[in-house]
Amino acid sequence: MCKDKGMPIEIVSKVLRHTSVATTERYYARIRGEVALEKFEMYWEQPIVSVQKTAD
Repeated sequence: MCKDKGMPIEIVSKVLRHTSVATTERYYARIRGEVALEKFEMYWEQPIVSVQKTAD
């Protein structure tokens, strides 16, 4: 649940007392389909900011 809500995997790893973040990633870092779609839509809807160069 914490990962689904955006908690960094490093924090989840520490709380679970894993000696390696790789252990946490192996068993807990999988995102559920509905959460993945929700995050995708959130990022997709954000405007793209372009940087324009100005003439010197």
